[in-house]
Amino acid sequence: MRLTKYLENQSKFVLITLGLLLLLLIAGIDALISPDVSLSIFYLIPISFTTWYVGEAAGIWISIASAIAWFIANEVIGQSTHSHPGIPYWNAAVRFGFYLVTTYLLSELRSSRDREKKLARTDSITGIANQRLFDELTNLEIQRSSRYGHPITLAFIDIDNFKGVNDKLGHKIGDKILQEVAQTIYGNIRATDIIARLGGDEFALLLPGTGYEPSQIVVERVQKQLVETVEYHQWPVSFSIVAITFMSAPKSVDEMIEKVDFLMYTLKNSGKNRIEHNVEY
Repeated sequence: MRLTKYLENQSKFVLITLGLLLLLLIAGIDALISPDVSLSIFYLIPISFTTWYVGEAAGIWISIASAIAWFIANEVIGQSTHSHPGIPYWNAAVRFGFYLVTTYLLSELRSSRDREKKLARTDSITGIANQRLFDELTNLEIQRSSRYGHPITLAFIDIDNFKGVNDKLGHKIGDKILQEVAQTIYGNIRATDIIARLGGDEFALLLPGTGYEPSQIVVERVQKQLVETVEYHQWPVSFSIVAITFMSAPKSVDEMIEKVDFLMYTLKNSGKNRIEHNVEY
């Protein structure tokens, strides 16, 4: 975690430095040419670059530096002539305002894009991964399992009688159950494990590099905590959980999901509210 934060800060430092170098280059050119030729719009290049790749706060500082650089290049070095001594300061203030507005709009655009990107890959009710993101991450783990020969375990967790809860208690309670289930599972797995809601009342849990016995411990712990959670809230639901530990990497995500889905189908037909865990060699 500390290393990731350090690398992120280093990356931001490099990007801000690049933004400042672009600003100095534009300001240098601005100072060399005639004051009659305006380069104001070109200051938006370092402002836009820094705002988009670093953030709004950095963009504001570059906007301030750009307004000062323009003022020095045109009013101090260029010695522009005006009918009133306050005009240069007014012009600098107007440019600064324009740069700030640009910074704000770019920051909002980036935030909006990031939100849309996140919504496309996460479940809107629980905030965990959706089917699309789960498939992408599982595919990466299959490749890693194939490369290093590590086992991999996939579990499906189905909420029994969930439809009845929605019908009797309402969708608001149903959404609350989904959220509590997601948080309970998340709180009982490793940071490297992957949890997703596949839709409706079904959750998927991927345990990379985990063999049969360790994954059985995780599944049982998750089931125990889920039962305690619903009993605490007095929700009339239970949990059917199936898992398959693949000792060698499966050929594809679809194959992996198909086998676990069939195991869930078999379990549901023979009785709910229990765990079924198989091994594939």
